[in-house]
Amino acid sequence: HGGGIYTLSMTEKLNWDQISRLFDKEWVELLDYDWPDEDINPKSGVVRAHAKTREDFDKLLLQQEPGDCALLFVGEPDIPDNVIFNTFNTITIKPVHA
Repeated sequence: HGGGIYTLSMTEKLNWDQISRLFDKEWVELLDYDWPDEDINPKSGVVRAHAKTREDFDKLLLQQEPGDCALLFVGEPDIPDNVIFNTFNTITIKPVHA
């Protein structure tokens, strides 16, 4: 896959292994999905749309009929080395008064 927007007219329900292999590092819209509350990833679903970037994905979604769907990023995002995520602390920056 290169850059740009992709759409699929798939009707086949894929399992998570197939979805994660076919659409690694892409945004995906799933229809007819099975996603138990306790699971981090869906078990299966029908891919209606996918795109490499969130911007392209959002444009694509505007062209679709709304409905019951799951929107997710497949795989690990590319995070620059100089970015650190800390989910346990809140950092408050206060102005220094001279």
